[in-house]
Amino acid sequence: MKTLSLFGVLTLMFIVQSCSKDDDAPEVHELVGTWQRVDLVEDLEERYIFHSDKTGTYLFKDQVNTTNIIFNWIAQDNVMDITYADVELMMGYEINSLGQLVINGDDDLTYNRIQ
Repeated sequence: MKTLSLFGVLTLMFIVQSCSKDDDAPEVHELVGTWQRVDLVEDLEERYIFHSDKTGTYLFKDQVNTTNIIFNWIAQDNVMDITYADVELMMGYEINSLGQLVINGDDDLTYNRIQ
């Protein structure tokens, strides 16, 4: 009987130890956060804000105007799909070795994570 009880206790310990709080936490996508463009002049600001609920905001600000565009996004295999109004954009991206977001295209735009 002691062998059966010991086996039960060991099994229960194994099950409890196998379950961790990390397993319950949702995975946060690498794009989630606020990204500010690196190469702009002093009077310009460009940001992407990606939220974990797959919504986001694009902000472009110059000396005269501020543009805010609310969008939905999905990303898989280093391709992001951004949809707003009746527009759908598909862009390749990568997170480089410096932790910067690089949006692939004609100019390979680079953004630093600021939040």
